[in-house]
Amino acid sequence: MNTVVVAIVGTQWTDNFKHLPLVFHEIIRGEETRFVVHNDPQSEYRTHRLESNYDLLLDLNYETQFHKADFVSKRLNKMDQGVVLADIAELVEPAYFHQIPTLNKRPSPRNMFDMTNIPELVLIKSVDGARGVGHVIFDTTKASVFCFMAALDRFSNGKAPGDEAPSFDSVMEEFKHAIEIHAGQMHCPEEIPTTLCTQQLMIQPIVDGVTLEIRVVLDSTRSPRLIKVRTRNETVLTEYSKGSGYKQATGANRDSDTVYDTLEEAVPSSNHYMLDEVEEFIKHLPPINSVDLFFTKTGWGIFEYCNQFGTEAFDISDTVNLHTGLIAQLWEQKLERNTKQ
Repeated sequence: MNTVVVAIVGTQWTDNFKHLPLVFHEIIRGEETRFVVHNDPQSEYRTHRLESNYDLLLDLNYETQFHKADFVSKRLNKMDQGVVLADIAELVEPAYFHQIPTLNKRPSPRNMFDMTNIPELVLIKSVDGARGVGHVIFDTTKASVFCFMAALDRFSNGKAPGDEAPSFDSVMEEFKHAIEIHAGQMHCPEEIPTTLCTQQLMIQPIVDGVTLEIRVVLDSTRSPRLIKVRTRNETVLTEYSKGSGYKQATGANRDSDTVYDTLEEAVPSSNHYMLDEVEEFIKHLPPINSVDLFFTKTGWGIFEYCNQFGTEAFDISDTVNLHTGLIAQLWEQKLERNTKQ
């Protein structure tokens, strides 16, 4: 029996890979192959040759550390995701795809691309946020979004020369008439000020008319493997409610009635004419990623995608097979490359 040693780094950022067993078996080229997994890749030059304690290396870090890894999966922030999605849309030219524009430039969310055509309601959120924590619906007809951002910036950076930095609560109180704060699935109240004051923020228009949101997990061939219809809820803090009706799907509960094998099963028949271009589009996204799709009556789009995702909604065996399948495919591809050399 052949044995393949697999080293994986960065599982603290992509904890879905922690479902991998330490040892598993796959049939490779008609032979049973034993895969052994660890998280401590080491290499050294000895007697003029490079020796490593792995046969396959997967780099899942936020920033790539191993440029010669057999598989690199970098987690992008939401602004960078938007660039990737726009590039794919230009390549594929989908007829029904709805690209969500970003209204601000980096690094400061106060720098807007178009200051004369700002929507009445905009969404402010973190570029690296999760679980919908700290989403803010801002009414630009009632206050200046630039002043709001400046106040948050003053709070996060401390006292300005000759001035007194405001507290987070005082900023929220000052703009209370214009903001609607959504908690998402926060773990503690401190998550909201931490999200809004220590992370890079982005501004987007609100997507109207969403009829369905689905989480699709792509397998090693970039095909939909795990499909979950998600429940959209309002998570607004009561004292800030303005009746915007903003809803978001956060997390995915374990409900077998909303888990499907194919997009055709999950999506209403009225949207089936869009599915060919949906599947063509997501083929250009990285493998082993979760994609948050949304549908309206006239189109579809992607809220975000990420190589780290919750797996609570799916059977553990399906999640394990998703990741072992990737490793088996990587090894077959490496064998093929070595054969051609």
